[in-house]
Amino acid sequence: MADSWRGEFPLGGSAKQVAAAENADGRLELFYVGTNNDLYHNWQTAPNSVFWNGEVHFANDSAKQIAVARNADGRLEIFYVGTNNDLYHNWQTEPNSAVWAGETRFAGDSAQQIAVGQNQDGRLEIFYVGTNNDLYHNWQTAPNSEVWAGETHFTNDSAKQVAVGRNQDGRLEIFYVGTNNNLYHNWQTAPNSHSWAGETHFQGDSAKQIAVGQNQDGRLQIFYVGTNNDLYHNTQTAPNATTWTGETGFNGDSAQQVAVGRNTDGSLEIFYVGTNNGLYRNRQSAANSLAWNGETRFANDSADQISVGANADGRLEIFYVGTNNDIYHNWQTAPRDGFGSNGNQILFSNCNPLLGVTVTINVTEAIVCEAASGPTNGFGFQLNAYSPKNEKSAWQQYVISVFGSTIIGAVDNWPLTGDNIINDFFNMGSLPSAGVPAGYVLKITLHNDAKGNVTGATYAVFDEHGHTVSDVSKTLTDISGVSSSDIAPIIAFELNLVGPVNSESAVLSSGAGTITYQAATPLTALASEPPCAESGYITAETANSLYSTMPAGSGTQLSQTFSTTSEELLVVHKEGKIRPGLVIPPEIRRTLS
Repeated sequence: MADSWRGEFPLGGSAKQVAAAENADGRLELFYVGTNNDLYHNWQTAPNSVFWNGEVHFANDSAKQIAVARNADGRLEIFYVGTNNDLYHNWQTEPNSAVWAGETRFAGDSAQQIAVGQNQDGRLEIFYVGTNNDLYHNWQTAPNSEVWAGETHFTNDSAKQVAVGRNQDGRLEIFYVGTNNNLYHNWQTAPNSHSWAGETHFQGDSAKQIAVGQNQDGRLQIFYVGTNNDLYHNTQTAPNATTWTGETGFNGDSAQQVAVGRNTDGSLEIFYVGTNNGLYRNRQSAANSLAWNGETRFANDSADQISVGANADGRLEIFYVGTNNDIYHNWQTAPRDGFGSNGNQILFSNCNPLLGVTVTINVTEAIVCEAASGPTNGFGFQLNAYSPKNEKSAWQQYVISVFGSTIIGAVDNWPLTGDNIINDFFNMGSLPSAGVPAGYVLKITLHNDAKGNVTGATYAVFDEHGHTVSDVSKTLTDISGVSSSDIAPIIAFELNLVGPVNSESAVLSSGAGTITYQAATPLTALASEPPCAESGYITAETANSLYSTMPAGSGTQLSQTFSTTSEELLVVHKEGKIRPGLVIPPEIRRTLS
């Protein structure tokens, strides 16, 4: 398990407070209040990069405190308390842009501290502590809108600091430190609702500062600095629950400020400034666990304030203001547990249609299926591709599977809801024995028309001497029942080595090799599906496969290795909905029986 960090590195600039966010293309961007109270930002030059653009001043903007979120269309938007205590916002003119609309005041709104969340329907909503210590909120009237509903008071609620999370069912929930230092929460009665349940006290809990994270299973978890400076956490008893496990102390851990991120293996990790200004972290021993590994100090690093972001490839990166007011960052050298099973890195090209995609799998160690969860003993390489929004064909699958010693090719493309649009399986020949021998090469090449639509695919298998075992081309509109309205471009894809069909799991006793990705358009590797993709789905088949992390940056050719783990099954670590498994037609099933 990867748990190595690069070490403290100066980012340039000095600050009082920093906040990090991820652009639609995966690049991290940092926003900060300078020591002169002016507002600045800085961004990675490419996703996952160690190179940054350099400090850029928001001309004429000054602030005391800042928060940032991403609109439904991918544009970042910042919200900040001005030095005059007025409340402002500013937003990118388009996703990933270095051009911003300019400072806009929320008329009549003033604040001491602000937090922002996103409703289930995509509308941003801000929560803030007024200069009178009362608690307020305001929300976009529609996703991506520049029009806001106006200040709304949480009646009788007062606070010093507020944080926001989103429940698994989409309801926003706020957590806040009252003016009496007690800890409270309040939640929407339904997703996207303007109706709230009302202030609820966490009995016996008091705090100075609070942060909120979400477990892999959907349960919210809060982390807070107590009035005695000790560090505590509390967790929902179930996703969306109004009941909580109760305050639990991190034994021996004390802090001034805490922030939280989630690793690619699903484990939450907290980062905090100690009472000695030292910089520390602590991590769940496993996803959703109540057990934690214990405090670890970042040697020689000290800070006043910290923020955490996630790189496109899943690596956490922290940004902090040193005790000398300089800005520093530190990052994981690799994602925890890398990638595996139905959760590989996703390749994309800044949301543009991908053209000329070819995936080549070189097998260096024989791939052998020891057992499967269903009647089909085997496995498959699935090229799972994501269409742009508003396409009938939302999620496209191009597959080479091995059922025993038989090679099967498939096209299995899906709409957002309902049955598959294309379900075409075909026999591609036989192998010498069950599994794929070392030295074999498998290749899937996608074809495009002038509009970028995927019109078909070529499936090829070569033996260890380079001789062709099978070479089959499929044109989608030649398949019975398929018309031109059933095809679409792809803007992202991933390759998964998983179980054979029908949501089955495969346990591979051996298997290793290299996967090479080529395209006419530059490719960048992300840790999760980009927001411009339509589906949000993950394949249902799984296996004990592992994938290495691809290098940072873009190129028309990228590669990674694959292997197997002794664990029987890797659970999905990416956020997403499980798409029903590959549905094998009866006529193919009969030929295998």
